This record gives sequence, C-alpha cells and structure tokens, in this order.
Amino acid sequence: MKARWKIIVVLVALVFVSGYAGGLIGAADSAPKSVAAQPSEAWNVSAMNTLERRLKLTPEQREKIQAIIDAAWSS
Repeated sequence: MKARWKIIVVLVALVFVSGYAGGLIGAADSAPKSVAAQPSEAWNVSAMNTLERRLKLTPEQREKIQAIIDAAWSS
C-alpha cells in the first residue's frame, strides 16, 4: 500500500511540473516579436518584383500598389 501512495505522489508532482513548464514555454512563445512587425526593404522589393512580373504592371499601377502596401504596413 505504501508503494501505491508514492506512485500517486510522483505522478501528481509530474503533472504539476509539466503544467508549469508548459506555461513558461507558452509565455515565452507568445511574447511580441517586434522584429517581424515591419517588413524589410528586401521583402518589399521582392514582392513588387513578383507583382510586376506576374501582372505586367504599368508605372502608374506600380505606384498605386506600392502606396497600398505601404499603407497596410503602417497601420
């Protein structure tokens, strides 16, 4: 009977330790990542090149699309 209580205590402790560790990992993972909040200049150039190549944009269309992208990232 004594061994049974020891097993129960160890399993309950394991559940609490696992929950605590999961909480710490979850809190660290959910921290805001400000680096990814703004696009890099390289991403902007790459996106515009892809759009130009696929849609064959005129210079006026390119300016309008660039303004839309800039507005979306600034809000």
